[in-house]
Amino acid sequence: MNTVLDKCTVVLEELRTIQILTETHSEGLSDQLKQTEKNILEIENLFTRIDQLNESVQKTKSDLDKLEKLYNVVTRQ
Repeated sequence: MNTVLDKCTVVLEELRTIQILTETHSEGLSDQLKQTEKNILEIENLFTRIDQLNESVQKTKSDLDKLEKLYNVVTRQ
């Protein structure tokens, strides 16, 4: 009977160790998920800023084209 009880005690301790390791691993994954979500938000904000910059560059280019056309008209007169 002692042998069976000893084996059960060992298995119980192993299960407790597995539980602790699983909880620790789960907490680590949770932290990584939170960081990944934060990184995704930062990337989304970066893409928004890139889109805004692109619009600004396109507008500036259009304005410069208009100024160049106006300059050409004025210099011909």
